[in-house]
Amino acid sequence: MNPSKPERPWLAMAAQWTSKITSVAGQMVLPPLLGLWLDRMVGSVCLFLILGGIFGFAAGIAQLLQWLRSEIEIQLEEHSRQEAEKPLLAGPELAQNMPQPDFQTKAAEQVNRSESAGGCSSAREEKTHDRPESGGPSYKR
Repeated sequence: MNPSKPERPWLAMAAQWTSKITSVAGQMVLPPLLGLWLDRMVGSVCLFLILGGIFGFAAGIAQLLQWLRSEIEIQLEEHSRQEAEKPLLAGPELAQNMPQPDFQTKAAEQVNRSESAGGCSSAREEKTHDRPESGGPSYKR
């Protein structure tokens, strides 16, 4: 729970979602019903029903996309606010939170150490000693 943002009561959240679901259902169902009524009044064979269905489906999807976009914007604002509230790190805390070097950097360091020690063996040659005679990798327990 975020202390800066009080949590809404469950009944208020349920009412909000009920309202959203009902409005999308209405947007998707009412245009085909209106089209069916127009077809009966005009005497056409399901022309307005099909047009109403297409319009209702498009309106429902547009409404869902609008809600999704607004939810994403709210989440991004909340995330940026949380990032702004984080304290800046300095000293040992900064060193602890630094990303660790990746595998290639560690391998390059090992090669540099072996060359600086005067050894002529590379990391690949050292790895071959751990393999059994079959050529597959060995798993030590």
